Amino acid sequence: MARLGARGVRGVAPAAARTLRAAHLHRAGAPGAGVAGRDRGAGRDARRRLRTPPGATNEPPPLTPGGPPIFLGGQGPRGLRLAAEEGDGWFIPSIPFTGPELFAERRDAILRAMQAAGRDAAGFQFVAQVGAGGDATARAEALVLAFAYGRAGATHVSVAVPSRLGPAALIAASREVAEPAAAALG
Repeated sequence: MARLGARGVRGVAPAAARTLRAAHLHRAGAPGAGVAGRDRGAGRDARRRLRTPPGATNEPPPLTPGGPPIFLGGQGPRGLRLAAEEGDGWFIPSIPFTGPELFAERRDAILRAMQAAGRDAAGFQFVAQVGAGGDATARAEALVLAFAYGRAGATHVSVAVPSRLGPAALIAASREVAEPAAAALG
């Protein structure tokens, strides 16, 4: 993604989401799709201003037909609406903590926006994140929270483990939180 910077993309602000989708379309080999330059407030006409960067190639092609899915994490009204209109999924981070009740409210807002846009919600993914911490008590609390997010409508739960805790904590979180949550959420 030459036009989006060499350091990669950590998150997507609503104004950048259309440019990011264009970059994914370009990487997927969509005819006429390119990467827009820095375009503040690109809006609905961004695709008309896209251009293919000189010398851009699509090698190797993406494994997912049409390119990778785009998950947006906007938490305000505009970000939720943009996720509903353009995203393949939406996530809510564990920091700052946002409980299952607020997750459910924002999920409902996305579903209403999808309906207003005439978009089918089938296949859209709602992802919550839980912090698993470093001990068995923290992992047990994370599992309870993962189940609560599932009841609130999460289709997936991401389990966060601080890297400073090392591989053993990651393995424990996988066994004690991620695997049971995945089995419960389907």
